[in-house]
Amino acid sequence: MKKRDNICKFVDGLKSKQILTTNFVYENNLKDFISVGNPKNNAMYLVVDGEGALVMQHLKKDLAKGTLFFTFEEISYRIENAENLSYMYITFTGERTKELFDRFLISFANCTFKGCENLICFWQNCLEKATPQNLDLLSESALLYAFSFLSVTHENNEQYLINEIIKYIDDNFTNSALSLNSVAEEFNYNAKYI
Repeated sequence: MKKRDNICKFVDGLKSKQILTTNFVYENNLKDFISVGNPKNNAMYLVVDGEGALVMQHLKKDLAKGTLFFTFEEISYRIENAENLSYMYITFTGERTKELFDRFLISFANCTFKGCENLICFWQNCLEKATPQNLDLLSESALLYAFSFLSVTHENNEQYLINEIIKYIDDNFTNSALSLNSVAEEFNYNAKYI
């Protein structure tokens, strides 16, 4: 093993804000869809296998293995199963939620993140090792690790969103209904801000 220099990094502004996890769940063998009306908590989902879609109001996002996605308290949603969709999720609430959503630019319009396959094994191990004595620690660890993974995977979420908009335009370029307003509607933004 290569000898390394000492490393010491200080955490800036450690705050005592809480995040509380309320469920850590693995779902498979789904019906055609599940619908949730006015959830009481936010949730982070990780697609383990298969394909489907997340539908929130008029927004529809494709889901596939390795997609990490969020749902939000008080916003109804539906998860559609297209092909053997299975996923894990952690529901959470607390003072720190807004800070994390702001830090990683997570919003109604920016709620899916592809390329998170590396989290699947970690989440599965956490869930398998969970007991009543350690469930709170493991679910919070999995949740926070996934947030930290987002910072590495999508270092600049604004650029990621721009790339998603460009991809959408490229994919729909021949559609005669494509317009600034239709792109804004797809990403739940006001056309003035696109």
